[in-house]
Amino acid sequence: FFEALRRGTFPYVERNGSVSTRMKLLYAAPSLTTLSLVVLINVHLPLFYESLGASLAYIAFFTALARSVDVMTDPAMAYVSDSWTGAWFIKGRRRPFMATGAPLYAGTFFALLSPPQDIGFGINLWFGIFYIFFFLANTYTTIPYDALAPELADTTDARAEIFFACSIFDVVGTLIAAAGPVVLGILWENSVPCACVCAEDEQYCFTRCEIFCRTDDERAAMMLIASAFALWHLVSVLALVRGVSERPASSTARQPPLVPSLLSVIRNKPFRKLLPAWVCDSVNNSLISAVLPFYISYVVDPESTCPAGEEGSPWCSTGFVLALGLITVLLAAGASAPVWLWLSKRFGKHRVWLSFNLLNAITNLAFIAAGPGRTRAVVVVAALNGMPLGAKFLSEAVLADIIDYDEFSTGRRSEGSFMVFKSFLPKMVGIPCSAIPIALMNAFGFVASVDGVKQPQPESVQLFITVTFVVVPVVFALASFAIKLGYPLKSKDTIRMIGVGIGAHMQGQAFIDPLSKKLVEHWQPEGRDEWQVWLLESFPTAADMQTLLSPHGAVPLKRRMGRHFRLSLLVTCAALATAIATMPLILRPAGSVVPVLAVITVGLGVSASVFFYMRLSNARALVRYGYDPNLVRVILAKRMGMGIDEYTTRFEGTAHAAARVTATVDSNREQIDLLREEVRVLNAKLAMLATEHELRIAGLEAAVAAA
Repeated sequence: FFEALRRGTFPYVERNGSVSTRMKLLYAAPSLTTLSLVVLINVHLPLFYESLGASLAYIAFFTALARSVDVMTDPAMAYVSDSWTGAWFIKGRRRPFMATGAPLYAGTFFALLSPPQDIGFGINLWFGIFYIFFFLANTYTTIPYDALAPELADTTDARAEIFFACSIFDVVGTLIAAAGPVVLGILWENSVPCACVCAEDEQYCFTRCEIFCRTDDERAAMMLIASAFALWHLVSVLALVRGVSERPASSTARQPPLVPSLLSVIRNKPFRKLLPAWVCDSVNNSLISAVLPFYISYVVDPESTCPAGEEGSPWCSTGFVLALGLITVLLAAGASAPVWLWLSKRFGKHRVWLSFNLLNAITNLAFIAAGPGRTRAVVVVAALNGMPLGAKFLSEAVLADIIDYDEFSTGRRSEGSFMVFKSFLPKMVGIPCSAIPIALMNAFGFVASVDGVKQPQPESVQLFITVTFVVVPVVFALASFAIKLGYPLKSKDTIRMIGVGIGAHMQGQAFIDPLSKKLVEHWQPEGRDEWQVWLLESFPTAADMQTLLSPHGAVPLKRRMGRHFRLSLLVTCAALATAIATMPLILRPAGSVVPVLAVITVGLGVSASVFFYMRLSNARALVRYGYDPNLVRVILAKRMGMGIDEYTTRFEGTAHAAARVTATVDSNREQIDLLREEVRVLNAKLAMLATEHELRIAGLEAAVAAA
């Protein structure tokens, strides 16, 4: 009954728990232009802009700046989407942002891939401005889009099928993004021949002219592929907004403020266990995507190591080898995805998920077999690396299970916060992992291209690229696998019981937690209690609650948050001053890493300063307005994992406890008043009896005297 009750809140789930193919395709279609565009930007754009005259140091600087801004806006956008109740022309928490963000996303991407010609230093500024605005539009649009997926299905198999469909569109889109610029460039070159007018003996002139023509071909190819991706994204997102409606329950749930909302995500035990693993995955993916073009261009180096007699072969082109390697990776991922889906249904999602993580580490190590001139070996190893990528959709399915457990624990759904927080800390780590390797190449003696012609690199640069691309990612991939072994939501039965428990809570009944095996009752404070709970949730540990119950109250928390805020503000100001002072070093090989690191620190410092200031404000509110100790005891009991019996007997909700205490006091007061009245009456009677007694004694004495 409870399972059916919960399933009724999912408008697109059929009786057998599945979702229609139409809905899967409708939701998955925009995935063609999400991951693929980021891959295109990371893989092709640095070399493309460098050939147009942009400085590698400025590219690294603006990359760090853009992703630092991205880190600050992601949590804010997730909170806005989760808590949105505004009455726009489109209802829901996700659809309004998807509809209004799609044109921004498409427009900024087109502008980023279509820079103007011959603007000199302005090419660096063009890259920086539109790179930043593209990722802002990406945050505004894709976070609500990603958060919509868990609302479409309620079973682990149905969700795996939805994310599987998304992975197929991801593969196709990334395939187009990886090969499209190269293929379109070749087609454009063949259809529009280069017209070079030089004297017969001016070979240098012909060489330069051919380079400029090739650059124009690349520019035309980028513009065409940008137009196609932008149009697809706009049409597919608007079609999804028109064709889907959100869960009714998800549009009415109350969300706490930003800081309590983010900290409640951290308190989710399964999520907290996986967060370090996702950080390791982010380091792995960021290093590979950032260094891959340089590994192919300067370590494998197809042009310089081309065998005699094969100078015209496509295997002697960096662009061809890079594109073919990426195509091979994606084809292997697409071909293996149905196999991974079948394996997950046959042997269980958890086991297959762990297997793909281990295989990912092993296959990346195979790049050691590749080396200078071994272009075909690179393609073979790339195919091996594509096989585990086909199971990447299982990670999103695992996160959907974690969101269900959070709904069971808290009574509210925060898909946006979980989706973004899954990438928030990893993205904070990914920023330096994407920008620092490019900046450090200059420190190791990287030789920039001259007139679009790449230069031979010293052995120190080649060794640095190899270690960064092969060895370091394998270490982090193995660490991620080891951490994921402790993930607790392992079986279908456990996940199913979470869904049943949510249905029980919807009926106001308690249910046993599948992880702790303790009875859990949904507790939802109201009125002033709710406001106090939101303030108290800004301090997530049991030790914080014990501090509030001490004689000092909230004052120690206020002082601690003040110290954290001042320290983060000091670090931010110091990093900002360092970034401004070291900007002249950005074009120096040995010093370009300094302003890049400073910009990264500024972004992280601003995020930390805002976070600690919000917590400081909440601590000040607790000091100024006070709080109910009974409510603190309730939260402390829940954080200490007390059972429902002990919880209800010792620490019930403040409203019920206060009402019971007030009723008891009022009843006692009434009894005391009655007793006092009875005592007064008895005293009056005693006085009357005493008077009668005295009169009788006086009468007897008078009678005795007369006798």
